[in-house]
Amino acid sequence: MALPDQVSLGVLVTAVPRDAVDEAIAACGAGARRSDGKLPPHVVAYLTMALCLFSDDDYTEVAAKVTGSLDLWGC
Repeated sequence: MALPDQVSLGVLVTAVPRDAVDEAIAACGAGARRSDGKLPPHVVAYLTMALCLFSDDDYTEVAAKVTGSLDLWGC
């Protein structure tokens, strides 16, 4: 059974596919440069979009939703 948060994130990932996020990151000249536990750029992009989608939730809740759900959609 899918939770409403998972459905919302699924719609987000469908509406903004990983390839589009990677292209935008590359166009800005950004990319994963560190291996010290920092979030990869595509996760930060989805996290930023999700913060807008779940504006009533705090940062920690949204981060948990994003990091927990992106694996489900192959991101």
